[in-house]
Amino acid sequence: MHSLFSLLALSSVAAALTTTKSMVCNADLCLRSIRATNTPGRLAQGVADCSSFLRATVTPATYTSTSTVTVESVSVTTSTSTNTGTVFTTQTLYSVFGGSVITPAPRATVQKRDLRIASPNTVSDKIVAALPVPNLEKRQQTVSPSVIPAYASPCSGAVRYSSACSCVGATATTITAATPTTVFITTMTTISVSTAIASATTTTTITVQTTSAVCVPPSYGYDYVGGYTSSGPGQGNIGATFPSFPDINDQQGCCAKCFETPNCFIYYLSGGCSLYVLNSAPVTSGSDQCPAGVALEYTSSGNLFGLGACAVYAGSG
Repeated sequence: MHSLFSLLALSSVAAALTTTKSMVCNADLCLRSIRATNTPGRLAQGVADCSSFLRATVTPATYTSTSTVTVESVSVTTSTSTNTGTVFTTQTLYSVFGGSVITPAPRATVQKRDLRIASPNTVSDKIVAALPVPNLEKRQQTVSPSVIPAYASPCSGAVRYSSACSCVGATATTITAATPTTVFITTMTTISVSTAIASATTTTTITVQTTSAVCVPPSYGYDYVGGYTSSGPGQGNIGATFPSFPDINDQQGCCAKCFETPNCFIYYLSGGCSLYVLNSAPVTSGSDQCPAGVALEYTSSGNLFGLGACAVYAGSG
């Protein structure tokens, strides 16, 4: 092993001598510190250190790969309306002869509302934007030798050390590193906003009012006698109450009392004013004046009683 190492050393020395002849190398302290033939292994170490010192590493500029991010904003709005049309109704107001118009209390009503979500009308707005990338200047980097071994301290600097290295056969080399790549990875996000507006079903109602004079002299409406009562439209079995007002003893006053009392269908005098009033449940065919509907009266002509707002003369009884 020692003889092989010696042969390598002698070979290197021979090469160095040949180079010295062609390059006129000066055997100064710098060169002697590198080849130091009296130190075993120094020449081989010196050649290796010189080769490392004279090796430059070039790193190409970074390649940057960018991607594009797409943000999709979906706005869903609903706007519908339904109109069922116009409904015409009639209302009769009664005016007592010589007095004012009798306005019945309004009938309680319940407004129905149809709330539903209609099919969405979709409007899409797409915004495409590039992912922000740092504004970096692309540069190629070269790393040159800079460290001189301690044993070559007699060398005055990098130039002298490089010159001595060339005298022992070391040559300058350049190594190109792989191109580094930077990749920006993005995430695609979809934002969906949905807004639903409920639509209401509306119906326009127009009420036509008419005024009818009642309790007109000389009969004040006392034009009937006998007969029977039958249920009117939308009614089943009807019921009635019979309120009396002893302090009312005149025909016109009793007539007026019936027309200002909801559901009253008969009035007459007998020791005061007596009324027949429907007490059945309200029906769809009713009105503000007659929420329980009307009573069908089959009666004959006479002068015993009168028919109120909630009675309909149906024929002789």
